[in-house]
Amino acid sequence: MEAHGGNIRAAREIYGEGPFLDFSANINPFGAPKPVLEAIRAAIDGGALENYPDPACALLTRAIARRDGVAKECVLCGNGASELLNAALAVLPKGLVAVQAPAFSEYARAVRLFGHTVEFVRLPRDTFEPQLCEKRYTGAILANPNNPTSRALPVSVLESYLERCEWVLLDEAFIELSRPGAAKPMLRLREKYPKLTILRAFTKSLALPGLRLGYAIASTEIAAAMRSCQVPWSVNALAQSVAGALPALAQYEAQTREWLETEPLWLWERLNALPGVCALKPDANFILCRLERGSAEALAGALARRGVLIRVAANFESLDGSFFRVGVKMRKDNERLLRELEEINEIVQRDPDVQYGNPPSVY
Repeated sequence: MEAHGGNIRAAREIYGEGPFLDFSANINPFGAPKPVLEAIRAAIDGGALENYPDPACALLTRAIARRDGVAKECVLCGNGASELLNAALAVLPKGLVAVQAPAFSEYARAVRLFGHTVEFVRLPRDTFEPQLCEKRYTGAILANPNNPTSRALPVSVLESYLERCEWVLLDEAFIELSRPGAAKPMLRLREKYPKLTILRAFTKSLALPGLRLGYAIASTEIAAAMRSCQVPWSVNALAQSVAGALPALAQYEAQTREWLETEPLWLWERLNALPGVCALKPDANFILCRLERGSAEALAGALARRGVLIRVAANFESLDGSFFRVGVKMRKDNERLLRELEEINEIVQRDPDVQYGNPPSVY
């Protein structure tokens, strides 16, 4: 099982009950919006748990189509973006698939699972800037912005892959948690390139990781083929109830955009000022960092014992044990992260081989 962020249960098993301040997952710090919570409560009160959900997700599909300005036949809802990634790879032509690295580990796992061959396109280690496609592939999986580098994908890079590949999957799970102007949504390119399928999720943007809700925007043909691979009732009734809340999220989304204008760069500047820490300038609500000396695993263990979780990034392709990733939270929480990091980092930099008795990272 791959290690991912946000595993509070595993952290409690290792470090005690907490409480924990979790920087290991990149979730909207404003929490689930009130209209969404009200819609879920109304669904429960209306008997949603006593009845099967709509297998076609009709209301949610129409709501997303209106929200994103696409035909409803091009929208496919799923149990998180990961399910839709698998469905797409199950039906798209088999062959050599390009994945720019470092990248979310589920891409390569799913590529291999469904009979494709992965080829990592390794990004420059000093900047991790996305690179133009230089050869032909059957397909490609790209992210806008990338996880874990927090780099936005230039339109030119996406188009270079669209020109050379039979199909392209674009993961935009963090597009709504990108700094204003940093990452441009790529929906408009679908008109020119029907081979482009876009994956999105409410998991991060609406702080609903426990609900599991994502969607794909694809050509009608690809969407229909993906739909045929889904298990019945893939999206539960409570997740489908979010449809009624989508038109009421303008204030929440504006609040999120205002926070994104300042907080990621504020935290980045202060992380980068810590001795021995190199932080990559973020385009989204998370920051990739590298220790010049010492182990990110040791650092993470020491922080966890103080109730703060970060994401060790060694299991991302092309990264090693010196890398870690932190989500961006509210100022008070970010200030605590910096205080704890500064204290522990002094010890790690003084003695890179110091051990904290930290077991392998599983959160």
